[in-house]
Amino acid sequence: MQEYTICVKEPLDPYWQEWFESLHFSSQENGETLLIASIPDQAALHSILKKIHNLGLTLISINRIEKTSRGNS
Repeated sequence: MQEYTICVKEPLDPYWQEWFESLHFSSQENGETLLIASIPDQAALHSILKKIHNLGLTLISINRIEKTSRGNS
């Protein structure tokens, strides 16, 4: 699983949380919505992007969250 943050320009009502399944929503002060997701593969990422497109939302950014490994020093 890879974690991503996806930012859209429009505010999303919590009603849409179920339609986006496992994504978590975070409303930003500037009205944008940050979607946070653990995505298993590119096909799942494309499915989310298709939903965003079908809702007519404005995609601002997609960022992969880098996992850091901690060494035992």
